[in-house]
Amino acid sequence: MTGGQQFDRCRELLREGGVVLYFKGPVTQEVVEGLGSMIRCKVDFEIANRTRAAMAFAVLVEQLQNVLHYAADTVDMATGRMASGELIIRLDPDGLCLSCGNLIRKELASRISERLDVLAGTDRETLKALYKSCRQQGPDAQSRGAGLGFLEMARRSVRPMRYEIQSISDDLAWFALDVVIA
Repeated sequence: MTGGQQFDRCRELLREGGVVLYFKGPVTQEVVEGLGSMIRCKVDFEIANRTRAAMAFAVLVEQLQNVLHYAADTVDMATGRMASGELIIRLDPDGLCLSCGNLIRKELASRISERLDVLAGTDRETLKALYKSCRQQGPDAQSRGAGLGFLEMARRSVRPMRYEIQSISDDLAWFALDVVIA
């Protein structure tokens, strides 16, 4: 194999874990669009499922938009925003698991937890009603986007979304979110 032993070991671990895509690096709007298009084509071609490809695209875009809006290291540049994030898409017994993680300011942790905890115990019909209600009301004052990202992902997920917020320092935490689509 090429790439050296360490590369080969890493590639084998990813393959054994069912990883379809792993990305770590700067996230910009252009990266969101590029990864979104790539995963749509990859899932459509390799897994031969257009519905899953469209859902993977939608969830990936929502997750990476959250990185752009809420990452602790977000920088506003002349060409748009940039932040650091990680994305793993892997095969799951129920479909595809899209996992995204980034550093957040600790002051966001309780707000994120509250929103995700409410969604975790919500059935499909209630999610649909909440989505309609939120669209009519518009985003809350603290939202940097449309305020529908978590709701949109929860509607597409085949099981409750899982998340973790892990303290890194006095003011930073690592936030990771798993969404499984069929």
